[in-house]
Amino acid sequence: MTDAPNLALTLTLAGQALAKIDRAGPRGASYVTYAEIEAMAAVLASVGLPAIQADQTIDDPRFLSSEWHPDRIRWRLAEIEERDRAAAFPTLTQDRED
Repeated sequence: MTDAPNLALTLTLAGQALAKIDRAGPRGASYVTYAEIEAMAAVLASVGLPAIQADQTIDDPRFLSSEWHPDRIRWRLAEIEERDRAAAFPTLTQDRED
């Protein structure tokens, strides 16, 4: 993807790569094209995933403030789950329209 791709193409290619892996599991990774790999990397970079060298992990202290730190992701997932649960099962104490 040496040419500047448009956003729709980048997201399409990334999604197609994801579908290949989702559909075929680990073997699906061998079906992913170079352009799809570049698109996936561009999407991950655009949402803020930091570049992590081979001798580092996301648990390293330098990434502690990163939005991608595992503790922050666990907290966000718990927050989303609680919000969805509250929406699905409103409490009996809320005012209801009759």
